[in-house]
Amino acid sequence: MNDLIERANKYARGAGRIQTGQYRAATTNELLSTMLSWSSAALSAVVGTTIFAGLQKDSQWVIPTGLAVLVAAALVAVERTSKLGERAVAHRLAGSEYGRLRRHADMLRLRLEGGDLTRTDGLAELDKIGDALSDLAKTSRALPDGIYERAKKSFDKEHPKYSRTAPSH
Repeated sequence: MNDLIERANKYARGAGRIQTGQYRAATTNELLSTMLSWSSAALSAVVGTTIFAGLQKDSQWVIPTGLAVLVAAALVAVERTSKLGERAVAHRLAGSEYGRLRRHADMLRLRLEGGDLTRTDGLAELDKIGDALSDLAKTSRALPDGIYERAKKSFDKEHPKYSRTAPSH
């Protein structure tokens, strides 16, 4: 049964790491979306006010204002086409699904450690969790390597219980 307990622990650790990464990716996308939105709104307001105040053709501010108009338009285009808000929602949903699978693997490990399941039942449950993890990996947004590596370190530091390879009793 120790092999099943170790496998359940491995699934839980993997799901937890990815869960943490998905939540970090969601937060990053939300922050980028907010920054782009606010930047484009602020630039548009400055440009609109400047134009409303009435630039003269020989003014030294004509070229900088024209550039600011282009930058504001580019920021809006980037924010709209990158769909950062939608990406953030997708990462958050994937994070919650990975969390659900981690809790499932944790409960399985507890039931195995407590002797509440037969080996056959334990294998069947592990198979279900493995399939669910594979399916989720196919349908969820991929994590950038940098976000995953930071999430992995953070998760391992916050949850050292997943690092042990043998049951506690």
